[in-house]
Amino acid sequence: MSFQTLAAISSALRESESPEVKTLEDQAWEGSPFDWFRKKPSATKGRIGRDLVSGLIEAAGYPPSRQGTTIKVGSKLIRVKTSLMWGAGDFKFEQLRDNDYDFVFCLGLYPMTSYGWLVPKEELIVDGNMQDREGLTPQHGGMSGTEDFWLTVNVANIPDWLAPYGGTTEMVLKVIAKSF
Repeated sequence: MSFQTLAAISSALRESESPEVKTLEDQAWEGSPFDWFRKKPSATKGRIGRDLVSGLIEAAGYPPSRQGTTIKVGSKLIRVKTSLMWGAGDFKFEQLRDNDYDFVFCLGLYPMTSYGWLVPKEELIVDGNMQDREGLTPQHGGMSGTEDFWLTVNVANIPDWLAPYGGTTEMVLKVIAKSF
């Protein structure tokens, strides 16, 4: 039996035996300009997030360049963290660490809405220590973890300390203009 015959049989079986089941989440993302990468591996989503933020910064009139896993604008380094809406409507920006950068750009994507915060590093981490901020918690090692942190944001209740750094994409564009 040839490969082509076996492949055709497999395709027919797939269609008849296991029709695609769409979850409520799948349905919520249907038609979204961001759905195409929603189920990609984390590293791929991170790269796509960097590309999206680079395009946004460039559209704001500031030429970005890639420097490893960061974006450089002028002399400033930006670490990008991307989060797609979690079940409860939260964004979780993961693996915030004390690396070499000046800002963290938190890009949050809902199916038909986008959010962004350009946060100075010292608002989150100083000398390896997580700052006492609503929504900022250790990611690994329990409450005593010190290696990496995550920031949880619910757009219905944005913490006061985070509000000056953005919100909707339109709001973060104003922050970008003031920062570079």
